[in-house]
Amino acid sequence: MKKVFLSLGVMLAVLMGIACQPEKVDALKSERTSATAELTGTWKFKHFGDKAEYPYEVTLEFKGVPDENGKLMLSGRSSVNYYFAAYQADASNNTLAVADLGSTRMGGSPEAMQFEQRYFELLKNAATYQIKDSGETLVILSNGLSNQSLHFQRSK
Repeated sequence: MKKVFLSLGVMLAVLMGIACQPEKVDALKSERTSATAELTGTWKFKHFGDKAEYPYEVTLEFKGVPDENGKLMLSGRSSVNYYFAAYQADASNNTLAVADLGSTRMGGSPEAMQFEQRYFELLKNAATYQIKDSGETLVILSNGLSNQSLHFQRSK
């Protein structure tokens, strides 16, 4: 009987050791994870590439954990509406892709709606990103063009 319990104990220990082996992570997954870590958090909009100032409290939050469908999500508040979208980021070449942008459907002043339309258009066409100032500034470049960019400051 002692031999049976001893054998079962050894087998259990071996199985637990196998189950606890660290997962091998490929380089691409690691780069995507580091990009997600860089972006994760809340950012406050500062200006477009033209540096014009706007009176709106616009935010962008990158969630670092995939949703129940396995997608990374972003969300925020624009000049009038709340918005959300899926995203993919890759730190190896600083690419950013935003998909399925949706928003609430509230109306606002013509100026606020025009701002929001421009903001959404640039965000939907995100191509690359840059993290500057020791992680405190985010620049999202649409179609890779600096004059077609969104500039943010880390909020949280």
